[in-house]
Amino acid sequence: MAVFICSRCGAMVESSGTPNVSGCSSGSHVWHRVCDRGGITPQPGTHPYQCKKCGKVVYCSGTPYSSGCPSGGSHVWVRLS
Repeated sequence: MAVFICSRCGAMVESSGTPNVSGCSSGSHVWHRVCDRGGITPQPGTHPYQCKKCGKVVYCSGTPYSSGCPSGGSHVWVRLS
C-alpha cells in the first residue's frame, strides 16, 4: 500500500490510489506520495523513518520521498533503529 501525506494539515493515509481531497482542516487536502510500499504503522519488510522537520513517522520499504512536508519545503527523513 502507498502512503500519502497532506502538505496542508499533515494527515497521513494508506491508499492504493490518490486519496480524496475533501475533509482537510485547511480546505482541500494536497496529497504527496511518501512511499510506494509501506504504512503508517509497522508492516513486514518496512523500516521506520522520521522527518526532522515535521516529526512524522512512516514505515517504508525504502527511503521515503521528500516532497510535501507540512512544515514547509521538503521532508528530511532519518531512518530510525
